[in-house]
Amino acid sequence: MFLLFRKHQKVISIFLAGILLRLLIMPFTGHWDLTSLHQVAQSLYSGGTNAAYQYYYAIYPPLAYIFLGFWQKIINPFLFSDFLSFLNNEVFVSFSSSHALRYFFLLKIPYMFFDIGIGILLYSMMNEQEKKDKIFLLWFFNPITLYATFAWGTLDIIPTFFIVLSLFLVNKNHNMISAVMLGIGASFKAFPLLLLLPLCLISMSGVGKKKIFAIIFGLAPFLLILFPFLKNSNFVASFFSSEQIQIIQHAGFYIGRGENLSLYYIFYALLILFLSNYKIKKEHLSWFFFLVLFVFYAFSAFTPQWFVWGLPFFFMVCVHSNLSNKWLVFITILYFSIVLLFEVTLNFGLFAPLDISLLDYPSIGDKVSSFINTNRLMGIIRSCLSGIILWLVYITKPKRFYEDI
Repeated sequence: MFLLFRKHQKVISIFLAGILLRLLIMPFTGHWDLTSLHQVAQSLYSGGTNAAYQYYYAIYPPLAYIFLGFWQKIINPFLFSDFLSFLNNEVFVSFSSSHALRYFFLLKIPYMFFDIGIGILLYSMMNEQEKKDKIFLLWFFNPITLYATFAWGTLDIIPTFFIVLSLFLVNKNHNMISAVMLGIGASFKAFPLLLLLPLCLISMSGVGKKKIFAIIFGLAPFLLILFPFLKNSNFVASFFSSEQIQIIQHAGFYIGRGENLSLYYIFYALLILFLSNYKIKKEHLSWFFFLVLFVFYAFSAFTPQWFVWGLPFFFMVCVHSNLSNKWLVFITILYFSIVLLFEVTLNFGLFAPLDISLLDYPSIGDKVSSFINTNRLMGIIRSCLSGIILWLVYITKPKRFYEDI
């Protein structure tokens, strides 16, 4: 046992320190996004679909709320009688609860399992010990995941786990199952479906029937879970008008008659045509996942939680390409510059469980708006970030990664 510890001392130290850091953040930070997620989940279990999707913020696929509701049942012995009021009351009342720190901690625990799972999967997919150690360190100490998942409390880490698992299964030649994992991930949040076509076109060799079956297998869990809820008009209206779907269309060219050409859809169509006409080596699938997700960031006003989706693949690209740490620093600085310009609840206000008066303070965006247009400043920062993303896509592009079909 001691020899095993000595052999993996660095990895174990990174793991334990990373877990400790998460445990310190979880109880002392919170946002109404987390309580609203569980409010909808509780309503789904107690009142059914109509009760759950009456809320305007019930925008996620049903499995997200089914899972979170199940987690509430698991932690029920550790809850007090004021838990439902904690979920349903106004923010100022909920965050002032004497049990707020306990509740925020308990509600974030399931994220830890998926977060650790991603770290383990990334570690196992590296083929050299030095690369294994580096990606393990990057994952467990990257401030973006710590912020979005364990301070803010968003659920994006769950579907992200399933797309990393999908990539892992492709590396093990379990191609059909890997497509299913994307479908399960999309049942929490729809974005993994963006990766389904690239995965099937790259991982499936030979005739088109295999690729078609893989696409069907990938869509099956998503559609099967979705189908019973389609008769609910509130669900249909909220899900199909979600911000993820609408925001892709905003970056583009106006062509008249109220219509836009979407830059991202143009890119995506060209990518699928390229993958259909060239045979891509499977070992480069992680770069294509990075490409699909990071180009989305480059062409959209993404909300900070969405950046978690592409982080595992960005780190894989960084490690495989031996990318300079300066790019990680640039990305992180620009990311948190965007965060600081959002409303106060998404930055300093996250510590409101410790001091509720933090929610009364003006945000940095409010302060700088007196001498510069905040939206214009945000646009400049996003433009710089987009430029860096597109440059990184270019310089990390694998060499000789395709051949004619």
